[in-house]
Amino acid sequence: MNAIVQDDVFPRLVQAVCADLSSKSAPRYRQRLEHFREWLVDRVPDKATIGLYKQSLIDQGLSTASVNCYMVAVRKLLREMAATTTDFALAHMLEHAAKVKSPPSRGQRMGHWLTQAQAQAMLKVCDVSTLKGLRDKCILALMFFCGLRRSEVCDLTLGHLSKIDEFHVIKDLVGKHGRIRSIVVPVTVRNLINTWLVRVGISNPKSRLFVSIAYGSEELGDSITPVAIYQIVQKRCAQAGIENCKAHDLRRTFAKLAHKAGAPLHSISQMLGHQSLETTQRYLGIELELEDAASNFIHLRLG
Repeated sequence: MNAIVQDDVFPRLVQAVCADLSSKSAPRYRQRLEHFREWLVDRVPDKATIGLYKQSLIDQGLSTASVNCYMVAVRKLLREMAATTTDFALAHMLEHAAKVKSPPSRGQRMGHWLTQAQAQAMLKVCDVSTLKGLRDKCILALMFFCGLRRSEVCDLTLGHLSKIDEFHVIKDLVGKHGRIRSIVVPVTVRNLINTWLVRVGISNPKSRLFVSIAYGSEELGDSITPVAIYQIVQKRCAQAGIENCKAHDLRRTFAKLAHKAGAPLHSISQMLGHQSLETTQRYLGIELELEDAASNFIHLRLG
């Protein structure tokens, strides 16, 4: 067994790696590093071995982005070990191993969007006569109508809900990379949220909008988590007969439906909190030119 994975060393290294991470990022780092530990047990952590680990992730079918996330965590772990060991030869080997690069990203992965009918079906299966149904419909509505991320839905408090002129908004929401934006909320969505607030009695501006609900009852629990929202989306998709849908696809669907309805690209980008229009275009699949693809102009008979 190599030094990195030993029970008296590995926890300390992981703690050091995660020390400067946010409470959202740290659990993911720990999970990736535990996966690396299990794989590394009887191997020497040199550059060739780390290259094999990278290839094993690729062979599992992980996306380039996911492999990169694992490799970033592994490199941090190797460098932390190199900085703390008194064995010069080991430190040199670990520093060399940490130079293994992530796989390059080639091409563009196809996004996945729901149709308007599928989005409507997901909203319809939520029975608002129950607390869970009402809560889930509010969450799905915010993702479909406002393009919120799972983490952003979890972070929403009553204090975020405001009104500017005649418009209802989510004010000063802190999103990815610390970007702050305000989002217009349609009246129908705000009315639905108001119904939820009255049902559960939320009145403190600092209170989270959405909480967990005990299984088989209507007893309210702690603040909801991104994992719980992922499960809610999976459950409602299954009930609506929709396959291969992820929670982030609802955010893409917001962009797609808004664009098809004539919303300006810059407005969609602002609502999503994107730094550039190129990112928004990828969400929409504009660069893929599906409707004007060259293959659609070939008029040959096949029979």
